[in-house]
Amino acid sequence: MCSNINNKKQQRIALLVDNPQRDLPGLCLVARAIARKGAICFLVPMNLRTSEIWALAPDLVLINHLRTIYENWVEELLKANILIGILDTEGNVFGTVPSNAIINKTKSSQSTGKRLPALEQHALSMTRNPEIRRQVACYCVWTPSFADYANKARWYENKQMFITGTPRADFYSPCWHKASLRISPHFTRESEKIILVATNFPLANPRFATPKKEVKNLTSLYNYDADFVRKCESTQLNALKGLIELVTQLSDAFPDQTIVCRPHPFENDNIYIESFKSCFHNA
Repeated sequence: MCSNINNKKQQRIALLVDNPQRDLPGLCLVARAIARKGAICFLVPMNLRTSEIWALAPDLVLINHLRTIYENWVEELLKANILIGILDTEGNVFGTVPSNAIINKTKSSQSTGKRLPALEQHALSMTRNPEIRRQVACYCVWTPSFADYANKARWYENKQMFITGTPRADFYSPCWHKASLRISPHFTRESEKIILVATNFPLANPRFATPKKEVKNLTSLYNYDADFVRKCESTQLNALKGLIELVTQLSDAFPDQTIVCRPHPFENDNIYIESFKSCFHNA
């Protein structure tokens, strides 16, 4: 997986699990593949990372991103000669942002009024310490376009990046697809068709904080402009209300159809449970 890992002894690799519902199945596939190469793998819950990683003392920790909030922790791991790999949670799923959305702009992010490349949004939360990025043993990249942009922007060197995709996409493979459907609580028949509604409103409907706190985090930690963030919050709230109305109409129009509403892992699902009580078997 990482070309600069010493292969003279059995390697110990820790894979951080940020959100079990979203990330655990895919990381199990990754751990299985690594274990078949002879390494020992540990799946470590994100909230236990500090105590567990030091107790395990692995050769490499595969983290789900390298953003500013990880800087100090990752720096301590590197000082202890623990290698760092990245399998990014978000990959390159970003939207374009206007140039005035960013405070403390770099030369590539001047306030011109134009929209910046979509991948520029990745830099807003990425660690600003080039020395930490230089020491990354491997970056598992979702797409060639991300690798090309990251190299040109001097985020990472080509030798650090490996185009792997996301393990969540592995479940589109026929054998894993059938396995995932068999364990799904929403799936009852192989021929059954499912309408999947995926929501993504963690700013307007956050699970772990208030919207006000989320706005503060984006502005203070990630250099977003406050007005831009508040407009995003308002847009998400309007879209959330519209989506609830749409799903309710779908349920009325197709009463015998299985509809699965999947909120973003960092969204509060209470609003969906309450809104869909009358039309869903399981919200």
